[in-house]
Formats: sequence, C-alpha cells, structure tokens
Amino acid sequence: MTSEADCQAAFDSIMADGRVDGLVCCAGRPDVPAKAEAIDMDAWNAVVESHLNGTLIPCRIAGRAMLSGNGGSIVNIASVLSFNSGPVLAYGAAKAAIVNLTSSLATQWASRGVRVNAVAPGWTDTPFLRPKARGGERDLSPILSATPLRRLLDPREIAEVVAFLLSPLSSAIVGTTVAADGGVLAAAGWPPYGGVPGAES
Repeated sequence: MTSEADCQAAFDSIMADGRVDGLVCCAGRPDVPAKAEAIDMDAWNAVVESHLNGTLIPCRIAGRAMLSGNGGSIVNIASVLSFNSGPVLAYGAAKAAIVNLTSSLATQWASRGVRVNAVAPGWTDTPFLRPKARGGERDLSPILSATPLRRLLDPREIAEVVAFLLSPLSSAIVGTTVAADGGVLAAAGWPPYGGVPGAES
C-alpha cells in the first residue's frame, strides 16, 4: 500500500476488465505503546507511512480513475484514536491525519462526482486487537469498561457502515467521518465522574 508503483499495477489490472466505482482504504500496521520521549523514529515512520501514505496513494490512483470516468465513492478507515489521544502515538497521529485528508479530498472532488468519507471504528474484535501475549489472552476489561455497549464490535458492523457510505443511499454525505465505536467517543467525558455507566447502574 505504500508503493505507488505496486498500487498502480493493482488498479491497472482491475481497470483492464472494468472500472473502479468504490475504494476502501483499510491497510496499516500495528503500533506499540511508547512514551513520547522514547519513540523510535524508524518505528514511527513505518506506522505513519503504512496508515497515512497507505491511504493517500490508493486514494490518488482510484480518484484519478473516478474523476475521469463515472465518479465513485471512497471510504477511508480512521479510528476513535483520531479524536482521543492514546499511548500508540504514531497510530493516533496517522489516523487523525486521515480524517483531515478525507475532508480535503472530499472538498476537492465532490463537485466532480467523487465522494470521500471515513469511518472511525471503536474496539473491534479482530486479530489486530487480540494478539496473544506470553501465551495468554489480552485483558479486555479496560476496553469494555470504556465502551457504553459493553462489548467489542463485530467486523460486520463496521463493514455495514462502510457499505452504506459506498452506496447511493449516502449520496448527501461528503467529507464526513462516521464514528462506529459503540459509544466510546460519546462517553469520553464520563471517567472523571465515576466512569461510563454500566448496564446495572
């Protein structure tokens, strides 16, 4: 995703048999929590490049094809960490940049038939979230306690939001980032007041 030549070759192969009407940019590598003063710049650059450049490059290639054809819809994958800080600094910074990039591309391309939006998922039940550490499962209780739904999201729930944004049903939505997060952003102000309300409270 970070090689323009490789991406162009993939799109050329697709467009040889048809056209590109939709694009979902959902590639990136995991980050490791770190203190700002101790960040390894090679690791920082690798994470930022994979998420941010890995979004811009396919957007540019698909965008050109859509602008010269019948238009289309692009959906970029951001994160709740686009809006709230966390210890994965490179990941959060790159995801925040994707929100801004989405708005910028949408503003430039909307009048020419190409809509660009983003989805900001919350904690979703994927291998990205559940790496096995030291032979044991990750403790998910801090995540669940910060999520009003009190559960992880299913990947299909995110996919359904993406499908909506790709479809004509969302024709008036331009440059927007939709939070599909189980309420994480809505509840961000609750911890100082005793935590996010639970089902029993």
